[in-house]
Amino acid sequence: MKIIRCDNYDREGPGHDDVLVASGITSIKEAKVMLDALREKCRPAESEHYYQLHEDAYVLKEFKP
Repeated sequence: MKIIRCDNYDREGPGHDDVLVASGITSIKEAKVMLDALREKCRPAESEHYYQLHEDAYVLKEFKP
């Protein structure tokens, strides 16, 4: 599994690409602890970014003009 940082408003364009934060996570419990810590630090209502958990096969969104 991997944790990504994505745009909280689902915008597309330069500067709004997904960012890989952590990969190779094998435990759901570990992933939830990491997500809770990240989400607490950057509260979605106050931030342009949001953190999500995805399977390893997930392809990061990247703006390509």
